Amino acid sequence: MDNNYNRFEWSKFGKQKIKESLFLTLVNREKNKEMLEDMPYVKFLDLAIVFNYMLSEENGEIKSFKVNNRIMQAWGFDKHTIYNVARNNMERLFPEVIAGISNIVKELEGSCDADALLEEADDDIMHMYVLTNKYAVNGSAAILYSKKIGRLADILESDLYIMPSSIHEMIIVPKKYYHNASKLAALVRDINAEHVDLEEQLSDNIYTYDRESGNIFIYEN
Repeated sequence: MDNNYNRFEWSKFGKQKIKESLFLTLVNREKNKEMLEDMPYVKFLDLAIVFNYMLSEENGEIKSFKVNNRIMQAWGFDKHTIYNVARNNMERLFPEVIAGISNIVKELEGSCDADALLEEADDDIMHMYVLTNKYAVNGSAAILYSKKIGRLADILESDLYIMPSSIHEMIIVPKKYYHNASKLAALVRDINAEHVDLEEQLSDNIYTYDRESGNIFIYEN
C-alpha cells in the first residue's frame, strides 16, 4: 500500500470517517515480530493490540485492512490517539458475546434471573463459555472491553481461567471447577499445534481473571 493510496483514502473519507471505522484486533506478539516492526501496536499480556480500518460490512462479512506506520502518519494520528479512537469503537462495531453450555448466558443477556441461574450453573457438567463478538471473527479482542467477564465471574462466584483458543475467540472456565491449570495450558498448546492454522494462533499461554481486582494475568505455574 503506497503513499498515493493513503492520500486517496484520506481525501475520500475524511478524518471523521476514518475515526468511525477504526477497530482493534489481537495477534501474538512473538510470532508476529516482523509484521509489527512496520505497525503501531500496544502490548497486552503476551499479545499485541493492532489497529484496523473497516472498509465495509455486509451480511456479517467484514472487509478491512491493518493500519501500518505509513498509513497512521498519512492520517495525522499518533499511536495514543489511534488506540483511544479504535477502543471507543469496539462496543459499537463488535458487540461482545458470551455463549456456553449453561443457560447462564440468558442472565448475561438480561433475560433471566441470576439467582436461578446460579443453581443451574452449579449443576452444569462442563462450565465452559466462549467469548467472542457478534461476527465470531477476530473475537478474541472482546477481552479488551468485555463487561460480561466480570458478570460471569460474579455469577459463578469464582476467578476464571481464560484460554486463547484462536484469534477468533477465548474459552473461559471457572477456577473452582478446573483445578489443573497446567492441563488447560497443555490443551491450548495441543489445539494450536494440531487444529489451528498458524496465522490464527493467538497464544500458547492461558490467562487468569481475578474477580476481586478485575485484572487479567498470564498464568504462571
